[in-house]
Amino acid sequence: MLIQIASRVQRNRGESPVNLHSCKSGDLLTKTLKTLDHSRQLNEISIGSDDGINEIDKLRKRFQESVEILENPDVNSIADDYTQRMLVLEKKFQQAIRECDLLKDEVENLKKELSDLSSSLNAEKGEIIKQLREEGEKLS
Repeated sequence: MLIQIASRVQRNRGESPVNLHSCKSGDLLTKTLKTLDHSRQLNEISIGSDDGINEIDKLRKRFQESVEILENPDVNSIADDYTQRMLVLEKKFQQAIRECDLLKDEVENLKKELSDLSSSLNAEKGEIIKQLREEGEKLS
């Protein structure tokens, strides 16, 4: 089988099949494998080229479609609408930030009031405890 493949390859290359029998079987195998490998590599290059060309054609078509979309007058109206919506959203966002800052200030003020109230309650509690101890000492 291997000799038949090698003889076909050599006929295609213009070599005489008689030389096959004069070669050692290892040499024959090596030549055949090299020839088949070269043939396979050429086929892969050919297939790769076709894939590359197809990919380039696809990219070219996408680019042309994109250009057509951008040249469409409706795109300008869509862009204007988008710009208006973005401006409205930006204003709402700025308002939300202001409200958030106001709420943070209010929380800080409430924390301060709570802290003041807590310290005054602690002072009052300490005073009540002191008075109760004094009364307890008087009673004993």
